[in-house]
Amino acid sequence: MKNRIQIDGVWYIKENKPAPLDIIFYDGAVYEDDDYCIEASRNKECKWIDIEVLDKNTGKKEYIDNKEYLEYVIKGDTVDFMNEELLRNFLINLNWIE
Repeated sequence: MKNRIQIDGVWYIKENKPAPLDIIFYDGAVYEDDDYCIEASRNKECKWIDIEVLDKNTGKKEYIDNKEYLEYVIKGDTVDFMNEELLRNFLINLNWIE
């Protein structure tokens, strides 16, 4: 009969409060055209940014979670990305990186 209480002759089970969770709140943004879908998320303090790029024609996905690499993309200093110019334009318009 542990964790039960009686009120006005009716038995109830005591509710335990759940432990507090460390929940991360974040912002998100999506750009989509006929060929690509780019999804970005960041925490409120902008300590991390995640980017997922999907090539709709091939089904290939690329993930980027390195903020320094994204800074290089904005400057045009990177190579070997499926549509670097589109990603650069998305990041510039997103304006999350100084």
